Amino acid sequence: MLVKEPIVKVKDVALRSFSLQSLALDVIVSVENPNAFGIAFKSITFDLFYQSRNEWVFLSHSERSQFKINAGTNDIQMPVTVQNTALFTALTGMLLQGEITIRITGVAIPKLLLFAPKMPFSREMTIPLKLPKV
Repeated sequence: MLVKEPIVKVKDVALRSFSLQSLALDVIVSVENPNAFGIAFKSITFDLFYQSRNEWVFLSHSERSQFKINAGTNDIQMPVTVQNTALFTALTGMLLQGEITIRITGVAIPKLLLFAPKMPFSREMTIPLKLPKV
């Protein structure tokens, strides 16, 4: 193949802020472009879930469309704000346990010459709650 497909991963997720009304996260999606030239992307989309006992509960959806990356490693910051009824349960568990376990499942679609392959990615991680010292 003349053009190599990029490799897409969730690099990091950081808790930006939380309250009883919202949970804000910064999701860093890392795209490794093995080509010597930049690539345009149609989109990167993902769904965010949190773990409640043995179930994954949907929290939010995020997407970014029509952008370009350079050759090499590209970190794309995608802020996510969660505001729904599942949030209260997620925050309660986070406060009681001192952490929240999340899953991000998504698809990246680069524009490679005449085709646009769908490239799935996924990551699970636990984010600790860091309360300010009083």
